[in-house]
Amino acid sequence: MKLSADSSELFSDLTHGTISIDCGAHVGNVTEKMAEKGALVYAFEPNPFAFEKLKNRFLNYPNVICFNQAVWHKNDKIFLYFEKGASQYPIENCVGSSIISYNPYIDQKDSIEIEAVDFTEFLNNIDKKIKLVKLDIEGAEFDVLRKMIDLNLHENIETIVVETHEWLIPEMKSAAENLKELIRERNITNIFLNWI
Repeated sequence: MKLSADSSELFSDLTHGTISIDCGAHVGNVTEKMAEKGALVYAFEPNPFAFEKLKNRFLNYPNVICFNQAVWHKNDKIFLYFEKGASQYPIENCVGSSIISYNPYIDQKDSIEIEAVDFTEFLNNIDKKIKLVKLDIEGAEFDVLRKMIDLNLHENIETIVVETHEWLIPEMKSAAENLKELIRERNITNIFLNWI
């Protein structure tokens, strides 16, 4: 699948009652596109400043459920590192918050403890086919995807779009190549590592 700049084709098949998940929802721009189609949307955002905007934006949307949690490969309490400049502009500079301490765009001295949820456990508790999952979780996507594939949970999802961050975090290049090789070996056709 070739994704366009606005990725409108991703949302065209969402209808009332379909399930979509926005991991790394930020203030809800993608969540809104999902919700406007009538889909039941689970939106995860760990940054408390972005989450406050997200939660308030969807107060009157009964089909949107927001979680102030990081999506990860296990349940844990972890540190969320804020993007550089976040102390001065917490909303404008919150899109790059990350649980990856060596992300070059974060401020290692500016962090808070947050709750991380095992995304595979969350997926296991959904007893219906999932139409769309968007993963934009600032470097944590490789651990999450590998565990999903190991447990064959990707098979219950029609489309998974991912923004990978190896271009941003050089230490992740080998993890990206390993994941791409696994996807090729398993002939997985529903995971797209080219989310814009």
